[in-house]
Amino acid sequence: MLSARLKEETKAAHQSLEKAMVVYIRKVQTEEQYVRLLQLFYGFYRPLEERIARYVDDSIMPEFNSRAKTGRLLNDMDNGAADDNILAVDLPVIESLAAALGAMYVLEGSTLGGEYIAKMLASQSGIKDSRLSFFNSYGNKRMEMWAGFIETINSYGNDSNISRQVVDSASQTFLKFKSWLIAFYTPVEAAVLPFR
Repeated sequence: MLSARLKEETKAAHQSLEKAMVVYIRKVQTEEQYVRLLQLFYGFYRPLEERIARYVDDSIMPEFNSRAKTGRLLNDMDNGAADDNILAVDLPVIESLAAALGAMYVLEGSTLGGEYIAKMLASQSGIKDSRLSFFNSYGNKRMEMWAGFIETINSYGNDSNISRQVVDSASQTFLKFKSWLIAFYTPVEAAVLPFR
């Protein structure tokens, strides 16, 4: 199955990004740091979701429109803190449906650990549930939404060319997101939120 191949072949890149991200998430203690963390995600997700939407819609991916995370990020930042001047430009190349699905694999997969991140943030910084809609994406429908995504991904697994493009795009997305994470935090912020 293509989903199993994705998991195996992107494992190293996924773990590298996750390890780097957790360092920053664990250090969030204040409102300012939380909003900064949300801006990190917004800066990557917004332009990437725009690229994905050129190739994917509800006819291809179940509930595609409700999968968008940009609106949730804006909600959690109280609709005004987002800085559209801080957006990633070094993004994965999305020039086909296969590439769009590969990038979506990274964004959708991030919802699986979101519940734990939300609990961590609420505990360490007192962020209220109403401000954790991004990390609590889909709520109790999380596994249902993931299953729908995986079913769609696997439906493209019989074509070796498409499969390769999906895997390559997912790998590229993990790597580009980690590069964005490193570039996003200034040396001053990195001193407060050490990167290791």
